[in-house]
Amino acid sequence: MYAVGAVLFEMLTGRTAFRGDSAVAVALAQQLHPAPDVREFRAEVPPALAGIVARALARLPADRYATAAEMGSALAVRSGDTAIMPSARIGMTDPEPLLSPAPPHRSRVLIAIVAIALAVLVLVVVMRSGDERSSGTSSITTVAPATVAATALIVDEIIPGFRRTDDLVTFLRQIENDPALVGPAAAELAAELDRLLPGNSAHKQRDRAKALISRVQVWVDAEQLDPAIAQALTELLAPLAGKSKP
Repeated sequence: MYAVGAVLFEMLTGRTAFRGDSAVAVALAQQLHPAPDVREFRAEVPPALAGIVARALARLPADRYATAAEMGSALAVRSGDTAIMPSARIGMTDPEPLLSPAPPHRSRVLIAIVAIALAVLVLVVVMRSGDERSSGTSSITTVAPATVAATALIVDEIIPGFRRTDDLVTFLRQIENDPALVGPAAAELAAELDRLLPGNSAHKQRDRAKALISRVQVWVDAEQLDPAIAQALTELLAPLAGKSKP
């Protein structure tokens, strides 16, 4: 529900609810501050819709909607006599209309609301079908800001399963742990890196780093080394080889 609220906020305002100079700053903002009111950025958004977004983005899970059906019911919108998201089709009680027929200058807002309502309808249907397959036991868990914060702090990956790092030892250990991610040249590359690690003279280390950069390109050309891994390794080796990073 928190994630849906975040998407609704951005759909309505064109910006994220929380901003910061880094992932850490964003995560802290999520933990320490309530989400801003949608109407601070789009004054024409109806108060009822702004309230739905605010409840979905509440910091405490207990203050949010308990289920997708509950949130879908709150989002049910009627324009005149036409139900944009008929609650009867998904087993909800018929809610009070959030909006009266809007004048022409609010058409863009209504278009956004229609899109939101349809998206939530799909979410509700998917979640309900999942509940039926699991014999009435929902597998959907509430997403807390702490989870979102942790997600924002996930270490960057060069390729899935291989973390980006500035440490050659860590780079080497990852190759040794899962050589299949790297390519057929993984074993030979690991041996070359092991010989390059501290313990050699600066002159010998520089020569070996230069030679390894050349070998890396040969392996890439022969499709024996993942290009993304090769690029990251070349950037790590450049200072040792006395070169600027590519």
